[in-house]
Amino acid sequence: ENDNDMMAHSEAESESLKTRAQQWRNKLSSPFSEDDDTTTEERAQTIKDAFKHAWKGYETFAWGFDTLKPVSRKGVDDFLGMAITLIDSLDTAWIMGLK
Repeated sequence: ENDNDMMAHSEAESESLKTRAQQWRNKLSSPFSEDDDTTTEERAQTIKDAFKHAWKGYETFAWGFDTLKPVSRKGVDDFLGMAITLIDSLDTAWIMGLK
């Protein structure tokens, strides 16, 4: 692949990520009301999907670093280099049943 192919691929991936992020924001930000036919299970699955997406980004681009800068796709050590995202996410994954 040349640099232009890699750039086009990255831009396409970025657009896909933006679209999925917007879909999740729409699902998660809608107020709960009696008229809402979304089930609790569907909401829980949406949250799990968002967590999996965030985890995949961390795993792919920032494994071992404290945090991921999603726009630049770079890991940074901004909390003493303790891989804090990894540590902080474990209990959340466990509670969600994502063992």
